[in-house]
Amino acid sequence: MKSLKLAASVFICAIGLLAATATAAPFTVNNNSADTVDVNLGNGVCETAPSNNICTLRAAIGEANALAGNDTISFDASIGTVQLAASLPSITTTIIINGGSGVTVSGNANGMTNSTFRAFSVANTGNLTLNNITVNNSKDTLGGGLFNQNGGTVSMSNCNFSGNSATGTGGGGIFNDGMMTITNTVVTVNSAANQGGGIFNGANGVLTLTESTVSFNDDSGIGGGGIGNAGMLTINRSTIYGNLTDGNGGGIFTLSGTVNLTNSTVSFNSAFANNGGGIYSDNGGMVTITNCTITDGNQAVTGGGIYHGSGTINLRNTIVAGNTGTTSAPDVFGNYNAPMFNLIGKSDGALGFVNMMNGNIVGTIAMPVDPLLAPIANNGGATQTYALMSGSPAANTGNNALAVDPNNVPLTTDQRGAGFPRIIGGRVDIGSFESAFIPTAASVSINGRILTAQGNGIFRAKVSIMDTSGNVESVYTNPFGYYQFGDVAAGETYIFTVSHKQYIFAPQIIFFIEDGDEINFVALPKIRFK
Repeated sequence: MKSLKLAASVFICAIGLLAATATAAPFTVNNNSADTVDVNLGNGVCETAPSNNICTLRAAIGEANALAGNDTISFDASIGTVQLAASLPSITTTIIINGGSGVTVSGNANGMTNSTFRAFSVANTGNLTLNNITVNNSKDTLGGGLFNQNGGTVSMSNCNFSGNSATGTGGGGIFNDGMMTITNTVVTVNSAANQGGGIFNGANGVLTLTESTVSFNDDSGIGGGGIGNAGMLTINRSTIYGNLTDGNGGGIFTLSGTVNLTNSTVSFNSAFANNGGGIYSDNGGMVTITNCTITDGNQAVTGGGIYHGSGTINLRNTIVAGNTGTTSAPDVFGNYNAPMFNLIGKSDGALGFVNMMNGNIVGTIAMPVDPLLAPIANNGGATQTYALMSGSPAANTGNNALAVDPNNVPLTTDQRGAGFPRIIGGRVDIGSFESAFIPTAASVSINGRILTAQGNGIFRAKVSIMDTSGNVESVYTNPFGYYQFGDVAAGETYIFTVSHKQYIFAPQIIFFIEDGDEINFVALPKIRFK
């Protein structure tokens, strides 16, 4: 009898132990009319009162935090906007939140327009995966929409952070001081009082932004209308557009941190009262920019496209043109160490750029280089881009060996991603967009530039080519001195001649023409007869 009682006691204790140590479970949010907590944390059941079967987002996170293992939170199809009355519980364990279609988490509780709390926080022990969620109208001193502490991990995809604000350190939409990966996400119309109107990446932060758009965010402090950075920031195949700051760095602002910007676009950003309309780097920061397009009205007092102070900047296969410096340096400012294969519209205000040296195509305020870009548009992929127009000097003038990611792995696509190869026609284009023109096996494209002895392009110079049969074809140079012949027979020999009413040129004989050949001419001194 005693043995039977002992066995029964052991069984009852085991049942109690199992109940006390409930493990990971999936939860479905089925109510958004009330923002109430779970009634019994840790029992593995999400409900706001015993057996009422009502699961709110707040209750689901509380229950998931109380359980061991990985928990998944999803939403019933009837759930649209979840309006919060206060910040959600800080994520302390591993939680996956799948929003599905049309789920918004808003700090604008009960229609209040002046929310004073953020939506999501991740503790140093937390690991949050956020999918298909919109976060809006939240506010805090830092990280208005989401705050990730040092030690925390966040991975988000297909999300939208909009209308959030930070009144203190920064990060109107997002503040990251841990590990964070952002993919196919829009961060727009957020604001900060100090830095990082859209996103701030702290000194401990490691942030990777891929196939995302950071647009129309505002910073009224020291800098970074779109993104402020003090840590390690990697941006791939993304667009930073239309952001504004009262300080420095309309698009991106980095001090002491590291930035790797690859296959991306930075355009129409403004630091109207200070420096670095597109990008501002100083205080020992390290910046590497590869196959990017920095253009279309980035504006600042100095360094409309890029302002580089102290530190290191590596610029390669990149377009910086069409920007504005209201006082000086419209496109680039600072000392650039061995930039290679870039197209710089106006290099005034910068050191290190010499036309036709290290593959660079370099203009000046007096004789700018026009990259011939189409307006920004949806040209495929997750983000908007600037396509190269026919005759662009950026087409097939980059360097394949430099078209690599931060790990030195060759780029396989342009900014648009899958289905858009990074190299077409044998040679990479300069910029984030790869043009689709592919010469046929029987024909090639030839381009070049007609220059004065001082290195300035010559407008309306007549360039003629004659093949061995005596057939002649002629074109005229554009306002920047560039010309191009398309559909020229490959492997042939041609005589090149140039004529202009103000200059004279020596003819050139070119043997075995190959695709992408650049044939440049420099005007000879005129002989004066007495």
